[in-house]
Amino acid sequence: MTIRRLLDAELLQGSIALTIEIDPMASKAHSRPDAILGRVSFEFIRSLTVDADLHFKSLVLVRGATYRTTLPIPRADGPLRAVRITAEQAENTILFEEGLDSRLARLYPLDGPDYVDLLASHTRRWGSANTRYFLAEQVTRFFVDHPEHRIGASLIQAYKAVELGKAGLIEAALGINQAAFGWLDTLSVDWHPRRNSEHLEVSLLTAKWHLELAGRDIQAFRATLHRMLTLTSTPKADYATLAYSASKSLLLGGWLEWRHGDEVAAKLFWNQTVAMFKLAVRDADPYRAVLFRELEHSLKAAWLAGLCLRNLGKRRNDMPTLEQIIDNAVRVPGRTRRHLQTILEELLPPVAVIE
Repeated sequence: MTIRRLLDAELLQGSIALTIEIDPMASKAHSRPDAILGRVSFEFIRSLTVDADLHFKSLVLVRGATYRTTLPIPRADGPLRAVRITAEQAENTILFEEGLDSRLARLYPLDGPDYVDLLASHTRRWGSANTRYFLAEQVTRFFVDHPEHRIGASLIQAYKAVELGKAGLIEAALGINQAAFGWLDTLSVDWHPRRNSEHLEVSLLTAKWHLELAGRDIQAFRATLHRMLTLTSTPKADYATLAYSASKSLLLGGWLEWRHGDEVAAKLFWNQTVAMFKLAVRDADPYRAVLFRELEHSLKAAWLAGLCLRNLGKRRNDMPTLEQIIDNAVRVPGRTRRHLQTILEELLPPVAVIE
């Protein structure tokens, strides 16, 4: 029995899960429980390679000829650069799902351009939320010469922690988020949002309140939204890029204060939401197509903020619903979005407080 194909690999905290397809027609000599089917090599940046045998007895049947196994990732002082899987017998060749072998050979960037190619774009990232958390966490820990990329990776780590919903990951991502504000000190205003200190500060605050909401810390959550209001109320060099996250945050901040019975604070948030959209339109460059298109998100936030301002003092049912606000404010997928909505509903004061 030999490995025919590696179907999937998922990087977890301290381990790697492999999904493999076995060739049941191969030599029966290798079907013994103690048979070694292959070898997994863990290659770390500092020229350290650790090999681990892949035993048949470690496999868990999924269905048919498909099995899954989980191996611990050896501890090391540096980041994991690559994982390579080879067959026990040299004459056997393991097939890989399209691109999986090259992805496993490149788990950590060697320089700035390598990071951009590996993690900067959502379309280039691969794997599950667990895998993306692992890849991003390595960058935030070890990529010390590139603060802008460490901050970018901290954002990935934060949103994946929110998606996974595990308290330990949320706490760890909050710690990295706090450290990342210090990394801003080495950056300045730049034309590119991934290097722009103003844009990145807004992004870090947005990730922060997502983590605080996921961690059910309502006081910290509200405080961060107020921090966003203060930050965006001071002049900025360019509003076109930072308005995307800022508008979403301000919209939610206004609704939250209104729901707590503070209409004065709610007005401040919602007026600033509208102002952010106007300033973003003023600064937008139509030749930067992707960034220009993001104005639609600021427009939607400003429109909802306008509805909220118009309906202040009227019946509660005239206000946009929390579901509408959440759908336009949060930056996570649908199932996680509904989970955050449920958390917020549980943390809100009784309706009688505002009626």
